[in-house]
Amino acid sequence: MERSTYTEQSPAEFLRAEAAKIDSRILGYSAGVGLPRVMSGPGPSARDPQKVGPMFSGIFNGREKELSAASIMTNWAEMVGPQIAEHAEIESFKDGKLIIRASSTAWAQQLKLLIPNIMRKIGAAQAGVKQLIILPPKGPNWKKGPLSVPGRGPRDTYG
Repeated sequence: MERSTYTEQSPAEFLRAEAAKIDSRILGYSAGVGLPRVMSGPGPSARDPQKVGPMFSGIFNGREKELSAASIMTNWAEMVGPQIAEHAEIESFKDGKLIIRASSTAWAQQLKLLIPNIMRKIGAAQAGVKQLIILPPKGPNWKKGPLSVPGRGPRDTYG
């Protein structure tokens, strides 16, 4: 059996406590951790808007290499120049390997000769790029439609 204890309150204290209960039910909040028991007055509060800078420093802490690799992918044309960027696109970046797909076999060969210059331009050491792989262009896909017959495909097409 629960024992009720009676504490003497003045009528004004009792009315304030009851009004606070009613306000919290109507407004949908209750006094919890970090929230004041009464509405805040002038001055700083935990519910005030906070600055964005400290929040982002916590999110990006320790991810400098991933961010610099992402900047390589987004700023590729500015880093290597418009002529190279027109004929080479980044296919993927994983485990320190930056894979670039060339637009033609001639450009693939030219890019292989330019690997040291490209690595220097993109700041490979800072971005965590350990290896730059140049791939030739993909061949044509002869599969037409959802159903196909296994085999080598057309053989007499290019003479």
